[in-house]
Amino acid sequence: MKWIVGSLIVEYPFYKMHLLILNNGYGYWMEPFFYTIMYVMMRLHYTRPLLTYPISVVIIVFMLRYFNVSLK
Repeated sequence: MKWIVGSLIVEYPFYKMHLLILNNGYGYWMEPFFYTIMYVMMRLHYTRPLLTYPISVVIIVFMLRYFNVSLK
């Protein structure tokens, strides 16, 4: 939890100064969810790396579709 809060604190000034560009419907309010998933996946990769790969693919496909990111 402290890593998530720390990441948000470090990132917030950049967001307020408009130095953080969020595209495709992604908003700053989504950052806590992103950091939670990121740090959980990092820990899982450390303990069970082979399980992490298929979970990562599912997360990536979901995010690409949810945020309508063009791969072209």
